[in-house]
Amino acid sequence: MARIWRIRLGVVAALLVCAAGYLLMFPNCGTPDRIQSAIVGCLRLSHACESYRRAAENTKGEYPRALSDLLNPPWGGPAYLKDVEHDLFDPWNELFMLSYDTDANGREYPLIWTVSRNGEFISQFGIGPQARSKRDAQSKK
Repeated sequence: MARIWRIRLGVVAALLVCAAGYLLMFPNCGTPDRIQSAIVGCLRLSHACESYRRAAENTKGEYPRALSDLLNPPWGGPAYLKDVEHDLFDPWNELFMLSYDTDANGREYPLIWTVSRNGEFISQFGIGPQARSKRDAQSKK
């Protein structure tokens, strides 16, 4: 009987060591909280890009060329972000990325995105394949 308990304790100890190793190698890599936070960050930046494009001072009605333009618009004025120190960074402390795509009507829109530690593509449209573009996100609904 004692031998069985020693074996069980050994198995439990091995599992705990493996779990600890995994957590040390991949701390919070794809936790739901971080993924949700990344989506919210992408949405926040997407809305800031729209505000930038619609600003009266933006006479050409263009989107920012880089996310840093949201901090220092070329025409001057205040930043389009509330927390200028943190809003450009994802939950893994990497800069969010900006690219542009076109919707089904040929209109350009900003695609704000990042990649989680475990390789999941995240944008203002969600996670994974539907996050790649507005068209993909709308076709999944």
